[in-house]
Amino acid sequence: MRRHLQAATVLLPLLLTGCYSSSDDGTTLTVKMALWLRALSILLPLFFLAILAALCFLPKKRPTLRLVFRIIAIIGIVLTIFPVICCVPSFVTDSIEVSPTEIHRRTGFWFAPTEQRVQWQDVRSFEMGPDPTNADRPISARTWHAHLKNGGIVRLSPGDLGKAAEDDVRAKIESLGIKVDYTPQ
Repeated sequence: MRRHLQAATVLLPLLLTGCYSSSDDGTTLTVKMALWLRALSILLPLFFLAILAALCFLPKKRPTLRLVFRIIAIIGIVLTIFPVICCVPSFVTDSIEVSPTEIHRRTGFWFAPTEQRVQWQDVRSFEMGPDPTNADRPISARTWHAHLKNGGIVRLSPGDLGKAAEDDVRAKIESLGIKVDYTPQ
């Protein structure tokens, strides 16, 4: 019971702070995943790798079982290294910046990021709403559209970070004097 209380004491403040952090220096709003979530995304796979490495040395008295544990550990380590090297750094570098001149969205793998930029001088209005191309996932599928003055439309993918911080991003865009058509989730 005491350990559960200790765990709740540590986890509750983390959960209450949310999954993203936003900072507005007066001109630019920067949104990133919360520091605790970024740290957890790095520490959990490392903890898992440590457990798998420890499996290689158990049990000492039964060589057949030890060989089975080593095979399981090696397979687990190989399968864990890919997400640690490729996906975790991507999660950590995911960001959205809304400045007086543009919106900048960075996502994707750290070695091949997808960067989307839309200059506000070209934008007539901005739309945030459900993604009509993902009708089977109406709640989780969101999309942002920048309607340009020349009649074109630029689609921005908000991702999980954008969905979580949508209210902050919308408020910043509206504060810049750009009309935002918003459909709640």
